[in-house]
Amino acid sequence: MQQGTPTRKDPGAAAKAKFKGTPLHPYYYAGPAWLSSHNMMSEDGSVAAASSPSIELDDDNFAASTSLLALDARKEDERSGNPYQIVARATVALTVLWNLVNPESLDGATAAAWSAIYHWEAASAPLFEAEVASFGFFMWIIMFSGLHLFLGRERTMEARLDGCMPTRPFEWAEPKNFHLWFYPLGSYLGSIRFYHQFLHEKPPLPAEAPTFGVFAVELIFGVFLYDLCFAPIHILMHKSSFGQLRKIHGYHHRVSTHALNSLETVQHSYLDGFFQVMVNIIVQQVTPFGAFGHKHVMSRLAHNLLVTYLLSEAHSGYDLPWMSHRLFPELLGGAPRHEKHHHDGRLYYQQFFKYLDDFFGFSEEALGLGSSAPSRTTS
Repeated sequence: MQQGTPTRKDPGAAAKAKFKGTPLHPYYYAGPAWLSSHNMMSEDGSVAAASSPSIELDDDNFAASTSLLALDARKEDERSGNPYQIVARATVALTVLWNLVNPESLDGATAAAWSAIYHWEAASAPLFEAEVASFGFFMWIIMFSGLHLFLGRERTMEARLDGCMPTRPFEWAEPKNFHLWFYPLGSYLGSIRFYHQFLHEKPPLPAEAPTFGVFAVELIFGVFLYDLCFAPIHILMHKSSFGQLRKIHGYHHRVSTHALNSLETVQHSYLDGFFQVMVNIIVQQVTPFGAFGHKHVMSRLAHNLLVTYLLSEAHSGYDLPWMSHRLFPELLGGAPRHEKHHHDGRLYYQQFFKYLDDFFGFSEEALGLGSSAPSRTTS
């Protein structure tokens, strides 16, 4: 190389260098490790007995670095002003103000949207809400899987929580791996069909649209309640003395050597998914404005799209300025916290918000895990 010739740096080199050469500790469940006796799925889709080998990525360092990365990103947002954060917060404030000053316009737009849904024949089908949720998962998983194609190599490696390009982001598209999406889809739709056929007949669609205020409050309240109700179940999956329950949930933590891909959102056992779906079904019946079961269908549809987005984002392995934890860092943990949870099961059990984990001490600060961890840096 000629003297003075500039060299192009690997944007993720610093991050990757920090994680080389250290052995992976067994997966934590706030108790003895069980990983060595559990079957895990290998990258080629086959099932093999897992062990605790020496590999290049250390879970503690990798996971703790994601939290420091999120903290650095938040400080950067506060220092330089994240334009996405500014726009998001201004939009929320202006929408609330506009609804107070001139509610008729937003109510009219909401009514027009509901009228279009109400007169769409497919919306009356028993599985329509479940199909919207399935569509949401497909849409968001495909979006995050292909995000690197739009960002480019350098920007992708800067945004990935491990500083590397995504590992097999289109694994689900390979014919030999169709089971990775077909099994979750089939079991979910089949279960919902059983529910409507034998347990709860789907009522007819309401002709009247909600007001914009009711729609917005039901949507936000539903996401909050879902996160609140599933958190103790998630904690039990990790801390229960019943080892089989921990093993059942363990498949959802199958990725340990690189940052997550959004496909991991739907990689779980049937029982694991059953708990999530049942919590969601119950939450979808609750409204602050009426009796149990009177939440408006339009709010439920929007809930399914928003929750599937937040779940896919949390498993995406990305830290980008337009993601939820960068727009509202005071409230939402986003991908960095959930990434850390997947690599260290002692931490961060809430899927979206932060308040329970912070209050009950499920954070690296409370457990003394963050002070000595290396930060992820990019060139």
